Amino acid sequence: LYEYPNDLAYKSLGTIEVYHYQPGLRAPTVTDVMPKLKAKAASVGGNALIVRSHQVGQFERSISITAEVLTIEF
Repeated sequence: LYEYPNDLAYKSLGTIEVYHYQPGLRAPTVTDVMPKLKAKAASVGGNALIVRSHQVGQFERSISITAEVLTIEF
């Protein structure tokens, strides 16, 4: 998600942080880390997340992501 859902009930479960190192010639992106983010959100009971910030590290080999975890009632 990019923002809170307007038409669904939700509860914020707090924030998570994920660090990812990716060797190679290409800088990592949020998309590269999405499986890790989803797994971590699910481990705390969430079924959705909103990426709040991300920063590519030194030498463009790592990325740090902070996301807010939500539980959305469908």
